Amino acid sequence: MENSEVPEFTNFILAGHSFGGYLIGFYSLKYFKHIKKLLFLSPIGLRPKEREEEECSDYELELKFKSMQDHPSWFIELARYTWKNQISPFGVNRFLCLS
Repeated sequence: MENSEVPEFTNFILAGHSFGGYLIGFYSLKYFKHIKKLLFLSPIGLRPKEREEEECSDYELELKFKSMQDHPSWFIELARYTWKNQISPFGVNRFLCLS
């Protein structure tokens, strides 16, 4: 299939769980015109809103999310290791007999 034959998806709902939630956040910042709605399912990197926190505008929320792009070095190394060795959270649970 050539690039000209690849369909362009638009106006869709995008969901992500855990690290997938983190990834769809970055994806949505770059390709926001193609996404109808986002569904974050227990994403890493985002914390629940505190009771005394005020509502953020979309612009303020985008600035907060962009400021989280600098990852600690331990996180980058852990992500590389787990990706290279095909380790998932479910695999860890199976290994530890937790599931």
